[in-house]
Formats: sequence, C-alpha cells, structure tokens
Amino acid sequence: MPFVPADLNAAAYWAGNFVGGAVPPALADAAGNAWVPGTVNPPDHHFILPAGAGSHFSHQVGPLQADHHRVVNFGALGAANQSVFLEFYPNQITSCRLPAGGLVSYFFTAQLSGCAIFVDQLPAGDVIVYHANAMRFSLPQAQAQAQPLDYETPNAANYLNALHAHARAHYPGAVNLGSTFKSAYNAAVATEAQRKRNQLRSNVDFVGGTSVFGFKVAGVWEFYYQTWGYVTYRRPFWKGLGDVAAGANKQNAVGGPMRIFDVTQFV
Repeated sequence: MPFVPADLNAAAYWAGNFVGGAVPPALADAAGNAWVPGTVNPPDHHFILPAGAGSHFSHQVGPLQADHHRVVNFGALGAANQSVFLEFYPNQITSCRLPAGGLVSYFFTAQLSGCAIFVDQLPAGDVIVYHANAMRFSLPQAQAQAQPLDYETPNAANYLNALHAHARAHYPGAVNLGSTFKSAYNAAVATEAQRKRNQLRSNVDFVGGTSVFGFKVAGVWEFYYQTWGYVTYRRPFWKGLGDVAAGANKQNAVGGPMRIFDVTQFV
C-alpha cells in the first residue's frame, strides 16, 4: 500500500537509515565546500543536496511497532516510492530541490525538536525545501524546562529566518509557500503539558519529536508535520481532599502506544 497523508493519523512515522547499500549523497555549499562538523560560523551557512537522480531513493515503510510507530528507510532507487531525504546540520541550513514532474513523490527529513522548515517554489514549478537549525541559541536545560514546550527564543527565531533569507538567494525567483516553527508543531504538546500542570502534576516534560513529510498529490506538493510521543509527569498521592503528600508519586508510562499530538498540513 502506498504511504499517504491519512496514514499520519494512525501511527507515528520517522525517517530511519539508508539500507541495502544505498549511500546518502554529500551536501555542499554554493562553492562546493562540504560541511565541517563542529563549525558554527563557516563562510556559508547553506548546504545544498545535489539535484537529480543521485539524490533520489525508494523508501521502505517498516512494520508497526509495539509503541505504535513505523520507521521509513531508504534503499536503492526503483520505480516506486521515489523519495528525497534531507539531512540537517547544527546551526546551518540545508536545502533540496523537489521536481515538479517525474516520479519523485515523497520528501522526508530528520526529526525536529526546535528546527524550522521552509518551503519555496521556483518559477518553473520545482519546490525547494530547507531545514534550518539554531542549536546555538538553545536555552540551558534548567531555563528551558521553565518555559512552555512550544517556546523558542527570539534569537533562535530570528536566526532561523535569517538563514532562510540567505539560502533563498541561491535560488533566483524563489517564492515562499510556507514554513513551520516549534511554536506551531509543539503547540498541542504545550497545551497538554499545561493541562497536566493544572492538575498539580510535577516534572512535566515531553519525550517525542516531530517529523515533516512531503507528498506529491495529483502533481502538487503538500507538506505536513506530525508531532508524536509522550507527555511525562509525576502524579502526587492524595491523602485527602486538597492534601498532597510527598513520596507516592507515579511517572506515567513511556513504552506503551505513543500519542499523535498533531498532524497539520502547512503547505
């Protein structure tokens, strides 16, 4: 059965590995330079996946696991399930070109926990997808835990937008179709976490992530995010009405069927 947008409501999906001898192509900046791990301020923050068949693979959707997720792996290019996978680099922006025509009908990228995805279209119809990361502006853990789960620092948001503005200059005529940020894809998680805090739960946190998918439907690219996982917390022991005693707390289970918090089409 083909992978379709409606499947995102039934199970969690995320990109896995290259299998069967398939090798991911190397990304490079506009001058042909490869990314150097650990680099924060290289000459060019933008790294581009080479266009063409060398960056196309056939995806394989794995079996449903006990926690209700499926992993999508990438094998050698075949006639069906032709896909593009876009990696991310810390503090950089990566991009790829999705053809308007041809057999490539799926897009996948690495999981998001604070990154942004931008989608542009070129005059001839091809679509450009960008995965931008602002890890350098992440809050220290203690400060981050004091914020709502959909909070992103202004510095991070500004940096992500600046990365996109810079990268888009490498695609003349590109027009933005849409984007998604943590404030959108983690909004449902933040709402559930606040509900638990209102119930006097403590140590409220999120274990999970967000996946982004592109589907070419009737010749038009559509993009969705899916946020999945568990909101974890400690439940107080109530001795009596209004009386919370320490010591008999419970951590809600991680390992059972994970929850799909949100599936939204953003382009």
